[in-house]
Amino acid sequence: MLKTIDSRGMAPGLGRSEFREFRVLLAFAMVLFFCIAALSRVLPRAWRPLASRQGPAESVFEEAKRTAYTVIPYAFMR
Repeated sequence: MLKTIDSRGMAPGLGRSEFREFRVLLAFAMVLFFCIAALSRVLPRAWRPLASRQGPAESVFEEAKRTAYTVIPYAFMR
């Protein structure tokens, strides 16, 4: 079943402590991926570790956010 975010901004299957852990981990990952994306801008686009190969170019922040939201949910899989 698909879990959606309710009006309070929390996923129904997460408790308050798990939601707080998710947010902290997400914030840390975004800072880390922001640094990686910023440093990778000196490389050619084909060599960048986080760059999307298709579509228009993303800003450094969008690239970090996309990567964090792709990677971090795996830490909470049961």
